[in-house]
Amino acid sequence: MEAFKISLALLTIIAVVYFLVKKYDTKLVLLVAGVFMALVALEPMTAFNSFANRMATDGLIQAICSVLGFAAVMKITGCDKHMINMLAGVLKRTGIFLVPVATLLTFTINIAVPSASGCAAAIGAIFIPLLIHSGVSPVMAAAAVFSGTYGSILSPGLSHNIFVAKLANIPVLEVINAHKMATISSIVVAAITLGIVAIYLKEHKGYVS
Repeated sequence: MEAFKISLALLTIIAVVYFLVKKYDTKLVLLVAGVFMALVALEPMTAFNSFANRMATDGLIQAICSVLGFAAVMKITGCDKHMINMLAGVLKRTGIFLVPVATLLTFTINIAVPSASGCAAAIGAIFIPLLIHSGVSPVMAAAAVFSGTYGSILSPGLSHNIFVAKLANIPVLEVINAHKMATISSIVVAAITLGIVAIYLKEHKGYVS
């Protein structure tokens, strides 16, 4: 029976990967897979109970409120706009390195503005037109910004870092310190790779809107 459950779990994982590759809605695919695996285990309510209990913990609620508060202060004071405008000036002078530098700057800004969607909206409104005006294709400009929207992983205000710190009973900065080299290495590789792809596809310059 145990082997049968393991086999079904593996098939479910393969099915999840297949539907994600086919670009089905991520949340729906994961929800259906989770409910199916709970049904196979003959404990259909386990997944829902676990989710409900976890969402009601004090630590998670405090973490979410902290992140929302930090983002609100950044927006109200206008600090996010000032930082973006300052870095946009740097972006104008990067020449052939325009695409990778845009990715790295987005990553840096996302550390201070932990919301990926909020960061993409704020930065995209400035960086994407700037990139397009500099000759970068619209698709590559969007990719450059999107590729940098996980800088919040290095933010002490990110709810995930706070949550892991509470689980491990260690300071938040210790959590960040544990993965900082892997995170920084990944964005450097991503930026360089995207720059090479842009040059190879000739999408780094010459576009006329």
